[in-house]
Amino acid sequence: MTYNLSRFNLSDYDLTRFPGPEVGEPAPDFELTGLDGSPVRLSSFRGRWLVVETASVSCMMYARNVGKIGGLKQKYPDLEWLVVYVREAHPGHRRPAHRDMDQKIALAGSLHRDYGESRTVAVDNLSGDMHRAYGSLPNMVYLLNPAGEVAYRCDWLSIPELDTVLGRRPGVEANQHTLTDDLHYPSVWLTAKILWRSGVVAVWDFIRAAPSLLPTHRAADRYYAARKQTDSTGVENGGSA
Repeated sequence: MTYNLSRFNLSDYDLTRFPGPEVGEPAPDFELTGLDGSPVRLSSFRGRWLVVETASVSCMMYARNVGKIGGLKQKYPDLEWLVVYVREAHPGHRRPAHRDMDQKIALAGSLHRDYGESRTVAVDNLSGDMHRAYGSLPNMVYLLNPAGEVAYRCDWLSIPELDTVLGRRPGVEANQHTLTDDLHYPSVWLTAKILWRSGVVAVWDFIRAAPSLLPTHRAADRYYAARKQTDSTGVENGGSA
């Protein structure tokens, strides 16, 4: 499958699976590209706690939380924060699938202008090597401990849950999934604005997929609830995908 998708299609995502490094495992190291073109390695943050979030300028799930991250940065000044720019979540003719690194870096730079992003932004390569290794979802969050191991991960960033997790360091509990009810979805206004900036095709693709989005998230909830019960009892309980 082509990594840089030219259209948003829900069938290209399996929201009931979250592959990538598990809690307690070493975080795979990758060389990313800074906005100035310099290399940025995940291993360069060793010795410090690091919060990594995946994002793109067309991702509403990312945009909904940018303003709230500032409060967490002030609350936890010992942390390092890194946004990794991945593929476009909702590509359109104005913000199309990435053709080259210059285009991708330019779009990554727009996070500061469009959303007031204050964290360090680094760009994954065109093949999405880091993104695919960590799970391929649009708005994942990982907490890496000073040893470079995964201390926490979630398939969608939830500010309240991340706040709780950060407050529990160093003894954070393994948590793989935030239930849909705990997520704060972007407003209709923010969704419309981001899609329109991407282009008419992005608007149409989202409208076409909208009736299936919530049921898909609910299926993910059931899958992870069953997995959590399995992990705690050692008995496979099934799950709905």
